[in-house]
Amino acid sequence: MTPSDPSAPAVTPADAPLSPGPDRPAPTDRQRSVARQIVPIAAILAVTALVAFFVLRDEPAAAGGEEAEAVEVDYPRGPHNGRLLQPDAEGGLALEVTIAEDGIPPEFRIYPFAGGAPVPPGQVDLTVVLTRLGSVDTLGFERSGDFLRSTSTVTEPHSFVVDLVATYQGQTSLWSYDSIEGRTTMTDDVMERAGVEIEPAGPATILEGLHLPGEVALNTERQAHVTARFPGVVSTVTVGEGDFVRQGQLLAVVESRQLVGVADDYVRAAHRLHYVEGEYERERQLFERRISAEREFRAAEHELEEARIALQVAEQSLVAAGIPRGRVRALDTEPTGDRGALASLARVEVRAPTSGLVTARDVSEGESVSDSRTLFTIADLSTVWVEVTVYQRDLATVRPGMTAVVRSEDTGAAVEGRVRFVGPVVGQESRAATARIVLPNPGGRWRPGQFVEVDLATAVYDVPLAVRTDAIQDFRDFRVVYARHDGQFEVRMLQLGVSDSTYTEVLGGIRPGEPYAATNSFIVKADIGKSGATHDH
Repeated sequence: MTPSDPSAPAVTPADAPLSPGPDRPAPTDRQRSVARQIVPIAAILAVTALVAFFVLRDEPAAAGGEEAEAVEVDYPRGPHNGRLLQPDAEGGLALEVTIAEDGIPPEFRIYPFAGGAPVPPGQVDLTVVLTRLGSVDTLGFERSGDFLRSTSTVTEPHSFVVDLVATYQGQTSLWSYDSIEGRTTMTDDVMERAGVEIEPAGPATILEGLHLPGEVALNTERQAHVTARFPGVVSTVTVGEGDFVRQGQLLAVVESRQLVGVADDYVRAAHRLHYVEGEYERERQLFERRISAEREFRAAEHELEEARIALQVAEQSLVAAGIPRGRVRALDTEPTGDRGALASLARVEVRAPTSGLVTARDVSEGESVSDSRTLFTIADLSTVWVEVTVYQRDLATVRPGMTAVVRSEDTGAAVEGRVRFVGPVVGQESRAATARIVLPNPGGRWRPGQFVEVDLATAVYDVPLAVRTDAIQDFRDFRVVYARHDGQFEVRMLQLGVSDSTYTEVLGGIRPGEPYAATNSFIVKADIGKSGATHDH
């Protein structure tokens, strides 16, 4: 855009058929005739340039990835290098339109002429209507020196259809022209193929704070290491690494001679308890009749208590091996010397203590295993940990309870959690500590070992208007998004506030609820760049 410049060099009469001032003779009739021919000639030139514009914008970019060169549509210019709007008839009102923005908010400055001479601005009543994509602005004007100045700012983008209505000496004149920049047409079908998605600008919660690397890890608090409980030989294995198991599901079978010995101990303890109970009852009766001494009764009482404890220990050992308590208690009903029931107990069933994923299997059929060896590792992946690397300089800022957003660049997934723990030890090589976040993991989308990005919120802002951070692009000297109206995209120059990796606050430049390209906006940017639109007034 070219601001008005009173010191701009004078133009020739052919360029500006106006009164030249005291040092230049008045224009001849032939010059006025030439001036009247400027409008149709300029119109032909404009149409030709517009055709070239649309042809060139559809051609592929030049080799090497260079964008198409800008196509400028020229028009008659006045002495201030602005757009010259010719009068309807000889001697009628003409206007030179400029937009000044050098060091000031953009404003229209319009210079009136009539009969080739400047007109005092106070004699002209002027209204300008700017029809934009999605809105209409009506501007009023006031006198300022030798021009009329708009009473409101001409907001960016300067892309609109301009309609001017001016009244001078009782005569009303109308002009209209297009001033388009940063705009392109894109059909819904093209958008879908390009992955361009539309969202309305609106409120958002923005986290301001630290951006740190992290890694998904197993929640070891919900991890089970499964053993056989008794040594023996593995006869059956029913699951493998990567299988999902339910609580109580059979994992393996171990044939254990030691378990048979424990069962035999239980039977012996049960038989001894029956015997001791009989002895105790006999001693109790003798003591009550004062036939035996109290010392003998107390000894029988103590022996009974020991027999009961021995039976409970033997029973609990069998139950811990996975044998139902009812079956254990039925052992002492077997006839003495019948070893069939005991032999059947050699089969130790190894079952899943919890539901989850088998993350490790360290056993094969036919192997001898001890009661301390881990045969399976089962991880409950309904929750996972995210272990965050917190550098030494940031440790004073990070604390338990902080809000965190965890993101995967690979999948695009994002979820909110809270810091649960901050490690007290700083690594000697990394000079960093570990903070831990517990995340819900429905569907198992967060995989242990996966690298993630973590935003820790040192401050939380609820803002009334925001756009997606990834949607923001550079356009000239502005940060912009591309608003969508009636099948077209157009730049919206933004004033920005706080931001995080998801949303950025907007202080001005786009209306609440206005739709914009939220994803793959770089494709829209490339299409606008290919069109070669210019910023000229």
